[in-house]
Amino acid sequence: MFFKHVTRTFARQWLTVLMLGVLLVVSGFIYSVMSLSVSALKEASDSFFVETNQEDFSLTTRFHITAQDLESDLGCSPEVQTPLVTLYHEDFACYEAVIESRRNMIEAAYQNIRVEPRFYKDTYIMVHDARHRSRILKDMNEMNLSMIEAGEYPESGEVAISRLYAQLNNLSIDDELMIGSETFLISGFVLFPDYNLPIFEHLYMFDSANQTFILMADSDFESFDATEHVEFAGIFDGEYDALAFETEMFSLLFVEQVVLTENNPRSGAIYAELDGSQALGLFLSIMIAVIGMIIVGVMVSKTMSEEKRTLGVFKALGVKPIEMVFPYLVAVFSFAVVALSIGYLFGFLLAPLMQSLYLRFYLLPEAEIGFLASNALIAIVLPTVIVVSLTFWRLYRMVHPSPILLIEPKMFKVKPVKAIWFKKLLSKFDILSVLQGSILIRQWAKVSVYVIGVFLGLYLAFLSLGMRDVFNRTMHGYYGEHFYESTVYCDFSDDCDSAGHEKGIEISVFANEQRATLVGLDADSEWYVLRNRAGESVVPKVSEGIVISRSFSDLTGLDVGDDIEIQAFGETMTLEVSAIAHVYPGEKIYYDRAVMSLLVTGDDQFFNRLYTESRVESMGSALIVHRTEMIEQLDDLNVWYQIMIYIMVASSLTIAVIIIYLLSILTVESKYYELSLFKVLGFNNKEISGVLLGGYMKINVVVFVVVIPVVFVSFTVLTRMLVAMFGIYFPLSIGFWDILFAGVLFGVVSLIGTTHAKYVVKKRSLQEALKIYQV
Repeated sequence: MFFKHVTRTFARQWLTVLMLGVLLVVSGFIYSVMSLSVSALKEASDSFFVETNQEDFSLTTRFHITAQDLESDLGCSPEVQTPLVTLYHEDFACYEAVIESRRNMIEAAYQNIRVEPRFYKDTYIMVHDARHRSRILKDMNEMNLSMIEAGEYPESGEVAISRLYAQLNNLSIDDELMIGSETFLISGFVLFPDYNLPIFEHLYMFDSANQTFILMADSDFESFDATEHVEFAGIFDGEYDALAFETEMFSLLFVEQVVLTENNPRSGAIYAELDGSQALGLFLSIMIAVIGMIIVGVMVSKTMSEEKRTLGVFKALGVKPIEMVFPYLVAVFSFAVVALSIGYLFGFLLAPLMQSLYLRFYLLPEAEIGFLASNALIAIVLPTVIVVSLTFWRLYRMVHPSPILLIEPKMFKVKPVKAIWFKKLLSKFDILSVLQGSILIRQWAKVSVYVIGVFLGLYLAFLSLGMRDVFNRTMHGYYGEHFYESTVYCDFSDDCDSAGHEKGIEISVFANEQRATLVGLDADSEWYVLRNRAGESVVPKVSEGIVISRSFSDLTGLDVGDDIEIQAFGETMTLEVSAIAHVYPGEKIYYDRAVMSLLVTGDDQFFNRLYTESRVESMGSALIVHRTEMIEQLDDLNVWYQIMIYIMVASSLTIAVIIIYLLSILTVESKYYELSLFKVLGFNNKEISGVLLGGYMKINVVVFVVVIPVVFVSFTVLTRMLVAMFGIYFPLSIGFWDILFAGVLFGVVSLIGTTHAKYVVKKRSLQEALKIYQV
């Protein structure tokens, strides 16, 4: 009998039960989809990194000969400042001697380390009449070893490429591939544990559909017509001190950059990204589940409050409290298990899709996603145990009083300690506010979860709106501003004819102890565009001092007129910041090209970049990147980005709607005493709605006002955290129209949530209220 009664009771509240089920489904889904996909990736990655002996650190060395290089017996006598690429083309034996000398000096500078040079060449490939960028890697001997995912290691005339790149471009093993001007046969799909290698333009400008790395046989690599580049990978053979290690490395004049793998956003920091995603999923899941659990308790306790007289009669007849509570526990248990299991099932089914999103960006081995008992325990069992335990505690307390107290409803009294401070707080307000406040303080638990739920929904909405245009502001706006069409990478300037083109220089430097890219531009450049916040060109300012990007300014705190210390070309320069360019992609600083050229070669003609007004398809063996293709690639990436953002907006608003709706109607429906009392006293429906719901409307306004400064502060904190952890800058921001849009939506949501509650007030007749309380 009890079970049928409980079933009918829940059936009458089908809309409330449905919305509550959605919350629990979302809770189980968020955790399971994040945890399953990340756990599988981490397990596969752990084995991959061990098998391929991933580097512990990497070193970037200067592209020219330093005085320290000449201290070794090289067997040749290159001049200081001679570019290594020149030696590569003109005296290969001397080039190899310099590389080996640097390797020996690095290993001698710090105990218990091993280093190995890694060689690569940048070129392009033609696929289905489309031109894509690629990086050819020479297989290493000790570390960062390659792993063939499918097929065979390449022999002469063969190559291995990224599996994901092949899938996205309809390429298969045994297909032919045009690399530069040569044709090779695809022998297999390959992975490398160093994720910096496929990067060409910007750290987060990687799309597996448009670029790939390539493994060749050593003989093909040596003969391939492209300029060779070299970096050093290293491994610690014992304990090390990071600060002492970096200090010793930078004591070598030719060392330009030191990156520990654990701090590398595309290799070691993949763990931080995966752990962060897993932690975020767990946090959101717990928050939503906790809100759902509290609402379950409110709903069940409200249901039993309506039936106190019936329960009192049963208790007077000898029915034990546990026998009355048990059917409700079974119903709550069944409901929670079903809802959370549905969420887990959806998460399990969509986890491969989530994994594919990670694999599109991070080049990791694909992992099979299977059932994890620990995952199911956290996603289903743990929330169920908690919600059933809380429900049992709440219901048992309700049926514990004597049958007489259950049969005769009594007015709920506010505890004196609360009445004292609350009376002082509301003493200056009108009687309506006092009544509204009294209603709220008597149900502080529900008010607390209401505030938390509304705040969470609003914050997620603002976060989504703040991220909506980040990608365009960070990348698309920058590349779309320039007037040049092609960038020619002239590592060996003899390959490049500069006639009719604008010259440039790009090198990595340290500026104010931060890694940055120093870009050399001519002050009269017309095609390379830099503008300040007011939209004025600041390119001419490179002749007056240093121009820095907005991202570098925010990273370092530098402003116009400040001094900046730059370590480059084997010396330290102190220059004044002459302007700030309103661009975000990368930590870039801009200087006069001719002055940089004098520092490098002793004359003003050096360059390693050319910017062309019209499209250039080839120039010797130089790699060429087209601006329009970069923008197309950005547009492709932006599609995925915008989908994720709109999903976040929709999800946050859905959660907010459910929370506001459920708590509004449950609040009014549970206020039987107040509702009947107001009707007895002659209040009309509008006045009763104002008392019971007015306080919540004021809470909505307060939460909305409070969340705005919190959003601005958190955006600053998040930006600084990303800069500190990964060295990247995302300009999160919201404007007036975003706030107005969120306010209108929030108002509509609040209106929807309170409409049903007002209907409950209206349908409750005075006669029914008098009958319930025997007035």
